[in-house]
Amino acid sequence: MTDGHVDGVCAFARPGVLLVDATHDHSSVYAEVARENRRALELATDAHGRRFELIELYEASEAVDTEAQVFCASYTNFYIANGAIIMPAYGIEADNVAAKVLEQAFPGREVVPVRINHLAHGGGGVHCITQQQPAWPLEG
Repeated sequence: MTDGHVDGVCAFARPGVLLVDATHDHSSVYAEVARENRRALELATDAHGRRFELIELYEASEAVDTEAQVFCASYTNFYIANGAIIMPAYGIEADNVAAKVLEQAFPGREVVPVRINHLAHGGGGVHCITQQQPAWPLEG
């Protein structure tokens, strides 16, 4: 369970351009968090004092399992690979919308949707499970 790590909030598409997790649900607790996150990013600047371009990437709210204690419905939880974007998918129409946004944000990269419903049920996403792993056994 990641409980709000940055890989479910926003991601860089290129210098100065952020993909920002957004929701169509305006009444949930998460909707307020998403508004606060966006406001913070609107006020932020890069190292040269420039404002960021924000591209909204709407979450997969139709896929959320209401029986789950936590469910990662964030499309910003993708992985950037050589020549591709590995995108979380849920088997819903919103997957196609998110794929189009990612295709525009990452021209020249293939967007590869991967169903993550079981993983999302535990609060994780594609980016969460593709991070660095320490060498084993440890030397020294």
